[in-house]
Amino acid sequence: MPSNIIKYVQFVTEPMTARSPHLSEPETEGAFPDGKYKTDAIAVDEAYTKAFQAEIQKVAEANFPGKTITCLPWKETKEGDTAFVFKSPKKKPDLVDAKGQPLNNGVSICGGSIIRIGGLVAAWEKGRIRGVSLWLDAVRVLKLAETFKAASVFGPPEDGFDQSAPQ
Repeated sequence: MPSNIIKYVQFVTEPMTARSPHLSEPETEGAFPDGKYKTDAIAVDEAYTKAFQAEIQKVAEANFPGKTITCLPWKETKEGDTAFVFKSPKKKPDLVDAKGQPLNNGVSICGGSIIRIGGLVAAWEKGRIRGVSLWLDAVRVLKLAETFKAASVFGPPEDGFDQSAPQ
């Protein structure tokens, strides 16, 4: 049986902390590269985690009444937090700053950034497997985390070799 999307329900999250985001570029390297734009995100507020899970569960139950739902879009992290899994099936999501302006090219959203995500809860069925996915359409960056720069441990510039100086 081919994959069928049953129903879409729009969502916009409260602030969440991005984990391993691939939002500026799709994931093409690593253990499981799938070429998708995606991120895991942990809600800043634990009460919101429960409310968002309930909202997703409601969509699943409305589409599959009385049936087992095998795939839900969250997982427990090794730290004991609940991380929601957001993916874009085909397109790059719109990336905007806190004021709604598009992010400049070269801005990279790193893990630890505080974001809000807008998209669709998509209920789907493939054979006997039923599930719900969170498709991301847009990401608003409320606080951009600093990227780690390993060479910063050396401090200010020192005298010595300068690759830009003529030899």
